[in-house]
Amino acid sequence: MKGFVDCVTKKNAVVYFLQYKSENKTWIVEHIGNDKDSVNQWWGAIQETMKSGKMAEAQEKMQTHNLINRAFMPTTDANKIFCLWETKYKTLKLETTHRDKLRKWLDNQVTGAAFTDRCHCIINDIDLVPTGANKVDPTKVFDKSKMFIVEHRGLAQTDVLNWHATLQKNFQEKGYDNVLKAMREEQVKAGMYNHFYMQTSNNNTIFCMWEVKKSDREERDLLAFIDTNITNGAFYNIAHELDSAATDVWKVLPENKTYFQ
Repeated sequence: MKGFVDCVTKKNAVVYFLQYKSENKTWIVEHIGNDKDSVNQWWGAIQETMKSGKMAEAQEKMQTHNLINRAFMPTTDANKIFCLWETKYKTLKLETTHRDKLRKWLDNQVTGAAFTDRCHCIINDIDLVPTGANKVDPTKVFDKSKMFIVEHRGLAQTDVLNWHATLQKNFQEKGYDNVLKAMREEQVKAGMYNHFYMQTSNNNTIFCMWEVKKSDREERDLLAFIDTNITNGAFYNIAHELDSAATDVWKVLPENKTYFQ
């Protein structure tokens, strides 16, 4: 989040511009199922690949093409998958060029005809933990909580701009660390934790990765909290619960653990 705060201040505008033109870019990609039969066939093929132990080989192939899949985040809806990707092209700086190459790779090597791939460039630093930093038992990571990707879709443009301006003003007047600490305390008190704020290059589109303590109404409580305490009517919020049995999102969390674990 701090990277985005820096980028909207005039003082750091040039710094942000250089970061945005850098050779490394991080993406949150939505994979949206095209039809039930194709999606089912794709899942069958992926499961066979995992069983055969060829996923490491596939990851190595990606890296030779300057791509890294940092997190595989299928939701409880088989037709909706999120992934975190990194692209690195030393001679290619523009976001559009990275997007075209990433989408081409996904279409030809990953999702094929089963999914439509929407690639959103993340413009702030989300401090991903290096893949494989710690060995954990994936079956126990989500014993106490569930993970959600929340999509924030801007409504009226004026309200979205005012929301960003108000957030920036709070950071400037109260201090980034102080504001973030207060926000974290409020979240934890409500049984929630926002791991990553992902501002995309489209000012109207934000994604966040939330963790919520298990209960019988996690999604309703999460959306109510966000609507009331964070987006304040400027965004329409959609919560996508991650499939805890299939996701490896724990790989990008500090110490490879959930907050409430």
